[in-house]
This record gives sequence, C-alpha cells and structure tokens, in this order.
Amino acid sequence: MSTYARAMATAVARSPLERYFPHYEVTGRNKALDKRSRDVVKAALRDAQKRTGERAVRRLTERGDDGLLRFIETPPTMTHLEPDLAARVQAAIDAYRLTTNADIRLLLQQFTPSDTVRRVVGVGSVGTRC
Repeated sequence: MSTYARAMATAVARSPLERYFPHYEVTGRNKALDKRSRDVVKAALRDAQKRTGERAVRRLTERGDDGLLRFIETPPTMTHLEPDLAARVQAAIDAYRLTTNADIRLLLQQFTPSDTVRRVVGVGSVGTRC
C-alpha cells in the first residue's frame, strides 16, 4: 500500500479536529532533557491529559431527548441565553465563518452549534467584589 493510501485510511478514522490539528508525541523528545526538566514535562503532560475538551463535555453537558448535547445550567455561573441573543450569537458565528480561509471554513462547516450559554469565568467568586 502506498504512503498516500495509508495516510488517507488513517485520516478517515479521525475526527475533523484531529485531521486539522495533528498531535505529535512529546515524550520521545524528553531523552535530551535533564532529570528535573523531564519531571517538569511529565507533570505538565499529566495535567494536560486531565484537562481535555472531552472531559469538559462530560462535566458541562447532558444529552437531550433529541440526542443533542445541551449545557447543564448552573446559575449564576452558567445560564442559557435568551432566544434573541442566542440568534445574534449564531449570526456572528455565521458571519465569522465567511471571513476565514477556506481550510478553516471547511473545518467549521463540520460542526453545528446545539446550545448557547453565558458562562462566568475569571478570578474570584461570583457575586463578590474582586
């Protein structure tokens, strides 16, 4: 089998994001580092492996009766948008998509938003003066 055919067969099994953003193995490069630096890199990798998009989806969403994922509302830190504001957000996403390069536009076309929320992030606690 040619290299091209193997690459295509591998790519078909990946998600659009995995095809667009290939991951490279970091651990193989650790051999050139001193022990202390290797330990720092290992700790950073362990931490990064815990904080994935998949983990966030599991923690922040649930599947609706229609089979689509919806955010779990947790006021006051995460609340659903009013329909008119959600429509404006969708319009902004659609307008942005038209401004991107063809490769990014193709990637974005693989996804459809199914829910929109406002989420409080940052320092301090919600409702307290920071």
